[in-house]
Amino acid sequence: MIIGVDFGATTAVAVVDLDGRPIAVASRRNWPFEGVLSFCSAYEAAFVSCDKKTPPRPVRQLNACFNAKLDHPDADLTLIEKLRITRNHSTRNQHERDALASALKCFHRRFQNQSRKISKRAPPELASKAKLFVARGNRFSSFKTAGAVSRPA
Repeated sequence: MIIGVDFGATTAVAVVDLDGRPIAVASRRNWPFEGVLSFCSAYEAAFVSCDKKTPPRPVRQLNACFNAKLDHPDADLTLIEKLRITRNHSTRNQHERDALASALKCFHRRFQNQSRKISKRAPPELASKAKLFVARGNRFSSFKTAGAVSRPA
């Protein structure tokens, strides 16, 4: 999963699966870090992302808790870019929009091509596991040699 976060007075979290589909979006005013961590713990994070060029400290801390890959844009995401990225998705507020935009941007930048390739090569029942395996920095061929994917005879 890809977890996009927007920390602030109102904190938002967006969870996107490794096919680029939003799974959960939530926001709370004065959401303590422990609450955010608890919410995110329900998902196997491969990436933690934000919309800022320099990830804020809470984003880095959350990333460290999951031992995930930290993703951030080369430049702060602009409002226009956030609106473009999230145009096909509804959110309740700007914080959720920003968290979702960062997660979707991460998917498109870091994993979309690999996701397509894995979907073509792995059996449907193993595709999600294979994608998580690869998203965590492993090679797909290692997933296959581990016996998780068998070739048809």
